[in-house]
Amino acid sequence: MIEKLVPKRLQPEDKRIIALTVSAFVCPGAGQCLAGRWLLGLAFAIGFVSSFCAFIILLIWPPLTRARAWLEELITGAAPSATLPFQWKWILISLACTCLLYGWNLLDAWWQVRRKLKN
Repeated sequence: MIEKLVPKRLQPEDKRIIALTVSAFVCPGAGQCLAGRWLLGLAFAIGFVSSFCAFIILLIWPPLTRARAWLEELITGAAPSATLPFQWKWILISLACTCLLYGWNLLDAWWQVRRKLKN
């Protein structure tokens, strides 16, 4: 129905831009689902969410343990306990994995729709 309202020259011939946009802004893996590759889309979604959660946990955990140690010292008056050092290496590795997975997701969404169009 919408195709009748939009002029032919403005209608996209393929859905590559739509798949890329959906994967970029809605949910990683949604572009693969749009192309009919549900398991691949689910794998991208789970992989991205787990790597992003790992990044957030690694970023927030050391300041939380320091705050807990500071509160224990303030309340009990005991000597401060040892806290975990801030692990920049693991934070950067998890951030790099998240960014690589996100970029791979966008390229794969473009390729999956393109492959579907060729068939």
